[in-house]
Parts: sequence; structure tokens; C-alpha cells
Amino acid sequence: MSFAVAHTFVGEKSAPKLAFVLHGVLGAGHNFRSFIRGLHAERGDYGFVLVDQRLHGASTEAPPPHTLAACADDLARLSALLERAPSTVIGHSFGGKVALEYARRHPNGLEQVWVLDAQPGAIAPEPDHEVLTVLEALRSVPVPAPSRDAAVTALTERGIARPTAAWLATSLKRTPNGYVFNLGLDGMDELLSDYFQTDLWPFLETPRDAPDIFLVVAEQGDLFSPELRRRAVRLPPEARVKAHLLEDSGHWVHVDNPDGLRALISRELA
Repeated sequence: MSFAVAHTFVGEKSAPKLAFVLHGVLGAGHNFRSFIRGLHAERGDYGFVLVDQRLHGASTEAPPPHTLAACADDLARLSALLERAPSTVIGHSFGGKVALEYARRHPNGLEQVWVLDAQPGAIAPEPDHEVLTVLEALRSVPVPAPSRDAAVTALTERGIARPTAAWLATSLKRTPNGYVFNLGLDGMDELLSDYFQTDLWPFLETPRDAPDIFLVVAEQGDLFSPELRRRAVRLPPEARVKAHLLEDSGHWVHVDNPDGLRALISRELA
């Protein structure tokens, strides 16, 4: 049997519309549960699928290659498993870039793509890039850990801020011997390398009939330089891309300004 990503539903599986929701790197589908429950309360015509992307959550056994294309094809297999294609894909950060790659590779039936504070272009990360620093720390934490608190303490001792360490601890799973991170750390370098190297600006600039693409840029975030913000708003109309600046928000848009983001998505959903 081919690999299938783990997923959970918010709303009815038989809802008229289906939306896939994609978390960021080192996260899991449950990161968006609270936000999506609020969105579903406003848009009960949608069923929302919270996806554990490959190497994350309950999808750590994904076979290589670990690339954005593989992540997009995982969603296509999930669509086949559910016997229906999503009309909408919502992705945050790393998940936003996966959402674009899915739209590029599997556009049939897709009406909207929401890219939540994800830089579409290629990135040349510095050695001290936050994700790389966190990944190094995760690999050095002795596991199994005797408790969640012990894992958090080990991460903070390695220079990770306590709020970040506490968030990473949500990816811990309990085993008979203690707690381990529910992350496929061995394949993460390959996945991140492809993520950093992939440039999807040309796709955004391409005229299309569908889907509509919404770029949500965090007002207080640092992923979009002034030049990139100008590039986003100057995309040709025939590319069907709309750029929105989410006020009062850093990179964690669904946490920093959930009401503003929820109102925006709810209003624009097809």
C-alpha cells in the first residue's frame, strides 16, 4: 500500500466543500485545530482536513524523496483516499509553499489557495537560521526523555527560547520508555533543502483561470522585505493573486491575530 499522510477532520466529511489545512515545518495538523474550529463555526459549508505532512506528526514513516513535490503528491493521494478533491488549500509558512506546489502540480478542482506568511521564492539560509538552529537542538536532546518538562528544559539549555521549546513539546509522543519527538528528523535536511531552493514566484506570475491565490503577509513579520511586498502586490491581474497585509501579526498569523485572519478567510472563501 502506498504511503498516506495522517489527517483529522474538523466538520462533516460530507460537507459541500473540502479544504486541506497545512501546518509549518516541525509542526503538526493539531497546530491549527483551534483556529479551524473557529473558522468552521462561521463556514459550516466546509469540511476541513488537518494534515500531518510527511516527516511530521503521525506521518513520520514517509518514504523518500523528501521534497515539496512529494508533499504535494501526498495531498493528491489523500484526495484519492477521500474520493474527493479539495476546493481550497490553506498553508502556513512551509505549508504555504507546499500549497502552491500542490496548485502547480494538481490544479484540477482547486478554487482557492491561501498562503499564510510563506515566502514563495528561493531562500539562502544563514547557518544560524532559526529552523536550522532548532533542528540541531532537537537532534541533540537525549531521547526518550523522562517527561515533557525534561525535554523542554533540554531544549532551553541548548539555546531555544522557552515558548518555542514548549511549542516543540507538543510534538512529543509517549512511548513505554519515555517521550520522543514525533518528527522524522533523519529526512528533515532533505526536505528543508528543497524547500529553501524551490522558487515559486514564476508560478505566481503565470496567467491562470483557477485557482485564486491569496498571499497573506504578516505586518510585523520579516519574511517579506519591502521589495518582496511590492513584488506581491504588482503581480499581473491575470495571475489571479491577491496580496493581503494582516495587521497586528507576526509570523504566527493564526495565533497573533486569529480574529482578523478568520474574518479575511471566511469572507473570501468561494
